[in-house]
Amino acid sequence: MPLPFIVDSIESIEESQRALYVEADGKFRLDIDGYEDPKGLKSALQSERDAAKTAKQELNQFKQQFDGLDIESIKQFATKAKQDETAKLIAEGKIDQVLAQKTDLMRQDFESKLSEQTSRAQTLESKVLNGFIATYAAQAGVQPEAIDLVNMLAQSQFKLDANGDPVAVNAQGEVINGKDGKTPLSITDWLTSLRESKPLLWGAPQGSGAQGNKGGSQNLKRSSMSAEEKADFIKEHGQQAYLNLSK
Repeated sequence: MPLPFIVDSIESIEESQRALYVEADGKFRLDIDGYEDPKGLKSALQSERDAAKTAKQELNQFKQQFDGLDIESIKQFATKAKQDETAKLIAEGKIDQVLAQKTDLMRQDFESKLSEQTSRAQTLESKVLNGFIATYAAQAGVQPEAIDLVNMLAQSQFKLDANGDPVAVNAQGEVINGKDGKTPLSITDWLTSLRESKPLLWGAPQGSGAQGNKGGSQNLKRSSMSAEEKADFIKEHGQQAYLNLSK
């Protein structure tokens, strides 16, 4: 029977399994490596997306600022501040050079801010998606130690839409529908399909995995293995052998 992801009281969990839980917000949930509450992250992600959108709008507004520029006003300004290098260039009639320099500096500043905002939004998006996958995986009965592997497999399949909700997409970014051909593929449906192809993620069959620490596998660490290496190891040695590896 799969362990519940969140319980109101630790007393409802067998004593031998209580060490797998941590207290959070007055309840107890499975202690999953790297798990972060997707609700709070989703709010932070929206803030970062809004900031990136604002920076992009400001960049576009900046590009439009020089439309209809009054050249005569610039020349008049130059006569009042000839000691200034920029003013000298303007006085010499090198207005295009001045505008090019100013425009380039402002463009670089805006693009740098936009790049920073976009990077922060992408980092938060990854954390939000990880939170969603971990929650659904735990509720579906995935072994706690295998949830990080499920998360890696899901990263290439799911993205967050404009509302911050997970949606399955293909390599071209097109939404993938479920079995009915109309409704977008949900994480729950994806996990059901994954269970059919990789049942060991839900627990090794009775009696399997006895060879878990033979050979060089005793020196392996789960944290240093790629998703493909983890999948290959589980296929060859069994889920229990994978769980016996050092973190």
